[in-house]
Amino acid sequence: MKSDEIEYTNFQKKLMENYGSKDLDEEQEDLYNWLMNAPEHYQNDDKMEQYYNEHPDATLEELDKYWVNITPPGLAPGDDGSDEDDDDD
Repeated sequence: MKSDEIEYTNFQKKLMENYGSKDLDEEQEDLYNWLMNAPEHYQNDDKMEQYYNEHPDATLEELDKYWVNITPPGLAPGDDGSDEDDDDD
C-alpha cells in the first residue's frame, strides 16, 4: 500500500458501501462523516462493526444512537484537549 493511501477500518468500509454513494440530506451527511471518524478515534469501531454486522439495515441514526450508548463521556483516548478553544469571551 502506498503511504498516501488511506487505510479504512472494516466498519468504515461497510459504511461507505451502504451510504457513500447515496444522496444524503445535510443532517445525514453530518452523521455519515461523524460515523466515518468518531468510532476509530474513540477506539470502538470494532463494536460498531459487530453491531452493523448484526443489524445490516441499520440507519445512520440507529448507528449513531448505538455509538452514543457504547461510548464513555469525555475526550477520545489520547486526546488531551489541547486543541480545544478555551476562549471564554
